[in-house]
Amino acid sequence: MDSLLLFFTILSALVAFFTYLQKYVFAPEESKNRFLQNFKYGRKINEELIDELESYAEENNAFYTHVMQGLTFQQGINELKRARDLLFTEEHEQKIKNAKSSKEHIDSMNKQIKDQILYHTQIKNHFKWFIKEE
Repeated sequence: MDSLLLFFTILSALVAFFTYLQKYVFAPEESKNRFLQNFKYGRKINEELIDELESYAEENNAFYTHVMQGLTFQQGINELKRARDLLFTEEHEQKIKNAKSSKEHIDSMNKQIKDQILYHTQIKNHFKWFIKEE
């Protein structure tokens, strides 16, 4: 009876230990890796969009033409550059790599990057569908 109790106590302790590892050690690392991938993708789409808008505006002399929501190409490009300079920096990438944050905190920051990716994608789609195709 005592050996059976000891067996289940050890088994319970092992289950608790592996649960702790999964929740507080492995899960944050996986979240951080996803966050870093999304960060790099957000930076990539930001750079592509800036290049695409600048090229179009230069080729068509359209820097002061309204493109969407009352913004000119130049204002939109400036906003994208501001997002790049504030968010998508090498310094922030290094901070992400070195971060020791909880899964919840990392997931919250990841959501903000996903929102930026969504906004950039909407601008890119608007540009391709309504302006570039004209």
